[in-house]
Amino acid sequence: MVFLQGLYNLSDEQCEHQVLDRLSFQRFCRLDGVLRIRDARTL
Repeated sequence: MVFLQGLYNLSDEQCEHQVLDRLSFQRFCRLDGVLRIRDARTL
């Protein structure tokens, strides 16, 4: 997730939203099928 943040210039909150919204981001982070994704405060 930190790599995606740097690549797309995302804030913690934006990164959390994009990972929850985009399946491609979830697959990249190997989070597809995971019920609980890290929130912005954890990043």
